[in-house]
Amino acid sequence: MTAQFGENLRYKNEQLSMLSNPLGYCDSFNEKAKDLVIDCTALWRGYIGNWEIIDDRLYLVGINGELRNGSKASLDYFFPGFPDIVFAHWYSGTIRIPKGECIKYVHMGYASEYEQELYIFVEQGVITEVDTVTNSAVK
Repeated sequence: MTAQFGENLRYKNEQLSMLSNPLGYCDSFNEKAKDLVIDCTALWRGYIGNWEIIDDRLYLVGINGELRNGSKASLDYFFPGFPDIVFAHWYSGTIRIPKGECIKYVHMGYASEYEQELYIFVEQGVITEVDTVTNSAVK
């Protein structure tokens, strides 16, 4: 698999790239995700989610992609009645965020390593812990 484009996350007034896909854990989203156009090997999922952490809660605030009918993907399409923001109550897991330079490139998914990695632990959409890991440079 080709290295993949990350999701976007706004956290503590900083725009970051996520190496995690919380929408992949949402059953209602996955039912409709078959309607997304996949036309790039670096974006097998067919979309890029825009996320924000507000008051220690993870929210989906936008989605970039194209539907098979030619229209743009929207939150309201995947989450009817929620056109602007969706609380990620379905997601429990770890959000991985690269920081610094890439020290080991791997041409597959999100397997590359970075100088530092921020890990945000989430339980049913609520942030429970944040940790930063410093990786050793690969020689």
